[in-house]
Amino acid sequence: MKNRSSGFTLIEMMVVVALLGIIAGIAAPSLTMFAKNSALSGSSEELLNVFSYAKTEAIKRGSSISICNSAAPTAASPSCVTGTPNWATGWLLFLDADGDGVYDSGETLLQIGHAVKNVSSINVTNNAKFVRFRSVVLAGSSDTTFTLCNSGATARIVTIDKVGRITRELGTTCS
Repeated sequence: MKNRSSGFTLIEMMVVVALLGIIAGIAAPSLTMFAKNSALSGSSEELLNVFSYAKTEAIKRGSSISICNSAAPTAASPSCVTGTPNWATGWLLFLDADGDGVYDSGETLLQIGHAVKNVSSINVTNNAKFVRFRSVVLAGSSDTTFTLCNSGATARIVTIDKVGRITRELGTTCS
């Protein structure tokens, strides 16, 4: 009776390792782009949810609710940006008693938005420093569009039209 050993030869193992390396080399770039697009999609969904919450609160409270860009939303005394806005740094969502779009010390802060992760830029039409919702319509004469980008990924666009409808769509590839 012959004693046969079972197993793999060194050549068979090398072929399998080489094939796995080729498959991983092909899949890695696709996975990287998938991860970038997924992260960007999540960030745009977060922004859409913030706007939806503000709109709901404005209707529920019958008051103006504003969201302003803040450079330091977690500071002891957070404030709205006065210069060029960079919405990727964060925002403040508050009951805007005087309707000026600026968070004042006597106004009720409803939500703090921290810096947006996985986004290299958020471009806003007209460099809008704040968005205001009223119980009936958005206070504004034109649509406000937020374009979220991350290098090489497909842009995500969140638009608030002048009647307060919030939409999200895909844009072009970010540079």
